[in-house]
Amino acid sequence: MQTIHLQRKCGISLHRQLVSELRRYIEHKLPGTRLPSETALCRQYGLARMTVSKAMKELEAQGVLERRRGSGTYVASEPNLVFLLPYADCLSDVDYSNNQLRLHFSGIMKAAHDFHFRVETLAVSPTNNPENIDFDFFRHITSASRVFVTPWFYKVFELLAERRARVCLRHNQNLAFLPPSARAAIGGWCLQEMDCKTGVERVIRFWLERGCQRIALLVPYIFGENDHAVLMTYSRLMREAGLPEIFQELQIMDSHPRQAAALYEHFPFDALLTADCWKKAGGNPKAYLGLPPTVRLGFAGSAEVIPASAGISCYSFPFAQMGYEAVQMLTLPEPTQRTYAPQVLLKD
Repeated sequence: MQTIHLQRKCGISLHRQLVSELRRYIEHKLPGTRLPSETALCRQYGLARMTVSKAMKELEAQGVLERRRGSGTYVASEPNLVFLLPYADCLSDVDYSNNQLRLHFSGIMKAAHDFHFRVETLAVSPTNNPENIDFDFFRHITSASRVFVTPWFYKVFELLAERRARVCLRHNQNLAFLPPSARAAIGGWCLQEMDCKTGVERVIRFWLERGCQRIALLVPYIFGENDHAVLMTYSRLMREAGLPEIFQELQIMDSHPRQAAALYEHFPFDALLTADCWKKAGGNPKAYLGLPPTVRLGFAGSAEVIPASAGISCYSFPFAQMGYEAVQMLTLPEPTQRTYAPQVLLKD
């Protein structure tokens, strides 16, 4: 390795000098070139192990270096952002969760343009089933990869951790359902938490203040009644108000009208909090769901701009902003966590 020039009394820390010098060295090397070990660098330049380790970790976070377990540290290939998709057509499907994905992806794309990253998308399941993932898609994932996931992809969490990929996990406070191995994998990841509990509470309290006596909940992905953030908040508020709990898991978006109408037929309610179907309903969600106009309607985790004149309460999150900030988070040396407050619209 060519000589690295470090000055011990120049006012710049040895760590910062080492990062700069290693970058200069790496610029002239081909991807895949192996670097000396940390021990060798410490011995050659008389540096503390902590100084070398900190510099190498920072360059790895920046996508300049790639560490391969049991092999060593190498000059990384072109840094890339990997956006996981549940299935091939999801970005074009009109579905509330896919609307969130589209907005999140748009923020990632803008950040990729600003920071000169390459972006690839991986549609990992042929059947839109987290139990049916094609792991061959992940063969090229390395520590130079920056990967964006949601809890839907929990089956690949261990693999991503083993590859030492930099990962940002966007979640809605429903991590308790993850198996222990998946929860252990996210320990060193960047986390974006959407505060759904506050959003649900504000919408339901608004309805309670207006005299609603039968409030229903129809949302997807209720993995367990004790684990679902939205359901837990809803149940607590119903108990506090002494009101009956009327809830059901939304199976798939195509069954949304059928399930909503059947729920109303069996348990007539005066307010319903459900998944966003604004776009799918063509701007007339009550008619789409087969509900009378007197029922108050609310959307959980909306990704659409709902006109105030629609009379729909909802809470949402800045998904595009979160996508942009997810890229920024993955360029930092240490994993970070951010919590996003809901943007709440309350309408009669």
